[in-house]
Amino acid sequence: MSASTRTIDAVGVAALLAMLTVTYLAGIRPLMRARDERTALLSRLHSREQEHASLDADLKSKRKTLDTHLADIRRAPVTLQDASAINRRLQEITTLAEDCTLSLSLVVPGQCEQRDRFGVLPITINGHGDYAHFKKFLAALNKNYRDTGVSVFELTGGDQGPGIPLRFVAELAWHVKPGTP
Repeated sequence: MSASTRTIDAVGVAALLAMLTVTYLAGIRPLMRARDERTALLSRLHSREQEHASLDADLKSKRKTLDTHLADIRRAPVTLQDASAINRRLQEITTLAEDCTLSLSLVVPGQCEQRDRFGVLPITINGHGDYAHFKKFLAALNKNYRDTGVSVFELTGGDQGPGIPLRFVAELAWHVKPGTP
């Protein structure tokens, strides 16, 4: 082989390598990058679809639970009493607190506020006891007196050490018949 043939071969090989490099950089590499991006996007889409299905199932479950609770509320209507029975309600709250081992130092009714379908008579209670007993009191209040809720609750004194009773202040909202004084 002569030198000119080798030069022509070298130029041909170089041109072939240049064409392969341009083809790879301009055609194959972008296609590979696009394929990788597509694969990543499909993976994200699949993940989001699974998340959506999970959230949708959770939402359906929550709606079913809400519907059940609303049906329970509708089936168990609360009969509102006259606000004139305040002395009896104060006695019931005091007895309930004592049954739950709470010591009340103040039980004071407020002024009845009239709403469209009912009145709200606030009852402020102060006293002391431990957290577990107050929790028991709230559970019993909720179970036995469905017309009474807690609108304000404050528990203080927990930093004084174990065995020392906590002080509490609570404002109860007793729902009464509309138009009663």
